[in-house]
Amino acid sequence: MFSNDPSTLTRKEKFDKEEAVRAIRNAIAAEIDAINFYLQQNKYIDDEKLRKVHEDITKEEMTHFGEFLRLLYQLSPEDFSYFKKGWEEASKLIGGSKDFPFNSAHT
Repeated sequence: MFSNDPSTLTRKEKFDKEEAVRAIRNAIAAEIDAINFYLQQNKYIDDEKLRKVHEDITKEEMTHFGEFLRLLYQLSPEDFSYFKKGWEEASKLIGGSKDFPFNSAHT
């Protein structure tokens, strides 16, 4: 897990662009970590009401992932050219659509 006590942060300077991109990538990784953690927990929750709320929280983490992905595109659209290339390479191997879901990605 990525948790740290925020009171231990001593930085006073704002992020430059490269640091902001790195921070967003770390946030994306943290969201994936949270999604996986909650999905694993969901399997062991018997109480239907509790599980329903827990599953909703999992979906919210997926939304957060998408929000950070959008921020990454804003600051580093060139990353998406690599995502598109990876999508196309995997599609060749497994079949299916080669159309990348982010149509405006740089090529």
